[in-house]
Amino acid sequence: METSVNITHKDMFEEKKQHIKDLTKVMSRTLGAALQGIKDREMLIERIRCYLKNVRYGKKGYQYFFVYDCTVNIYHVRTQLQGSDLSDMQDINGKYILREACRIVENGGGFLEYIWAKPNVGDILKVGYFEAIPGTPFWVGTGVFFDEIEKKKDRLKKEIDRINEKNFSFTIGLFGLLFIVILIMFCLWIIEIKQFKSRYRKIKKTL
Repeated sequence: METSVNITHKDMFEEKKQHIKDLTKVMSRTLGAALQGIKDREMLIERIRCYLKNVRYGKKGYQYFFVYDCTVNIYHVRTQLQGSDLSDMQDINGKYILREACRIVENGGGFLEYIWAKPNVGDILKVGYFEAIPGTPFWVGTGVFFDEIEKKKDRLKKEIDRINEKNFSFTIGLFGLLFIVILIMFCLWIIEIKQFKSRYRKIKKTL
C-alpha cells in the first residue's frame, strides 16, 4: 500500500513539474516573439514588464512568471525587487537560488528545487523552472509550492487505509461466517452419527 501511495505521489510530482516546464517554454517563446527586433535594453525591460504585469495562472490565479538578467531582477510581481541584484538570496539550506538558476539557464534551462517560505504555511518545497528568452540576455521562470501534493498524498493514504480496514473487517466477518457454517455442519454430522449408532443398536437388539 505504501509503495502504491509513493508511486502516485511521484506521478503527481512529475506531472506538476512538467506543467510548469510547458508553461515556461510557452512564455519564453511568446516573449521572444514579442520582443523580436528590439535592441534597446530599457525598451526590452519596459515591454517585458508591461506584458507580464497581469499574467497569472493556476486555479487560484496567484502563480506568476519572473524575468532576470542572470541574477538581476527585471520583472517580479513584487515591484520593489525590480532592478535588484539577488545573487546572495539563499534558501534555509544555504542554496543560492538565483546563482543556481542562472547556471541552469546557461546550460539550456531546467529545474531547481529549494525550500521557501509560503505565506501562512511555512518553509516547504518549491520547484522552479527557468529558460532563456530567445534573442535577449534575459531568462524567464516560474516556481510552484508542492505542499498540495503532500496533502493529496496524506488524503490518499488515509483513503487507502480506510478501504483496507473495511476490507479487513469484511474478511474477518467472512471467515467468522464460514467458521459458524462449518461448526453447524460439524454439529449436524455429530448428531447424524449419534442417530446412526442409536439405530444400529436397535437393529442389533432385534437380531
